[in-house]
Amino acid sequence: MEKKVFCILSGVTAGFFLFVLTPLAFLYQPFSFATITIVSFGLAIAVLFVLAQFFGKVYPDLALWAFFLSSVPLWLHFGGSRGPMPLVYVLNMVLINAFFRGSKLNIYIALTLLLGTGLSVYEQIYPDQVFSLPGTLPAIIQNSVGQLLIFSFSFIAIRSIFAALDAEHEKVRIYAIELEKRNQELQELALRDRMTGLYNHHHTFEVLNQECHRARRHDYPLSIVMLDIDNFKKINDSHGHLAGDQVLIKASEILRSCVRNVDVVGRYGGEEFLVILPQTPLMGAVDVAERIRREFHRREFGQPMLRVTVSLGVAEYNGEDTEKFVDRADQELYRAKQAGRDQTSWSFSLV
Repeated sequence: MEKKVFCILSGVTAGFFLFVLTPLAFLYQPFSFATITIVSFGLAIAVLFVLAQFFGKVYPDLALWAFFLSSVPLWLHFGGSRGPMPLVYVLNMVLINAFFRGSKLNIYIALTLLLGTGLSVYEQIYPDQVFSLPGTLPAIIQNSVGQLLIFSFSFIAIRSIFAALDAEHEKVRIYAIELEKRNQELQELALRDRMTGLYNHHHTFEVLNQECHRARRHDYPLSIVMLDIDNFKKINDSHGHLAGDQVLIKASEILRSCVRNVDVVGRYGGEEFLVILPQTPLMGAVDVAERIRREFHRREFGQPMLRVTVSLGVAEYNGEDTEKFVDRADQELYRAKQAGRDQTSWSFSLV
């Protein structure tokens, strides 16, 4: 943003000096040190504009020397003596150079000096054509006050431009943050089941694939619990589908409350859920499964006489494909249902 503003200001300033002040300088004092000052200053700014606009950078040392050399004809114009004026312009050149090296504060100061110095060059050469202060003030005071006014107006203009640009930049930044946040929310929603808020089947399986890969690489235990709500069809038939939906939502809350932060719970099917337990051996997973089953006994599901139970199958990873791993847990779930439901089934795998 600062580069864009610099290109605008330097381009306008260079055009003003080369196409407005230069013709006037030739009109008043052709081929004098004053005219050389005006032309050289305009050319120096034009070179900086071209470098910034078309090459994307400005060379600090080139800028410093260009402005410094452009002040030499002005000094010669005054016969090598004008009180502190040569020193003032040399210091201005040094401060302008800070624009290319420093912070935003230096940018404000340097741009102000860039315009202020250029305008005051013309004011110093042709004071009668710019303005004349009333009274009998010494010339050096009049010159200083003139430069102060020029610098002040330049600073106010530049600061106003930057304030407006900063405000727009802040709006864009806030909008970008909000957009990024919204995109993350949308991405997260795409991974989750809309009703329960748990991960959907696809993402749950992806997470399990990743955990299986980690378990193989680091040789740590990994277990899963597959569970199914018993007689869910009867719940829908007897109490209605809205009651069934509430049971699914309540089941997801129970599952979240029974696992650790590192564990992953997903809705694997209609009324079927999968719990991924990293760094958990088989018997630890059985304990989690039993805790879940007992919690279903203790909870109420919003309907009188509505008792909800679950059957669970537990399996520990032994290095096989992810599909086979899930299939072993599913087989244990089937055994639990065959054995009468409302229980946990598990077995050691020798493979």
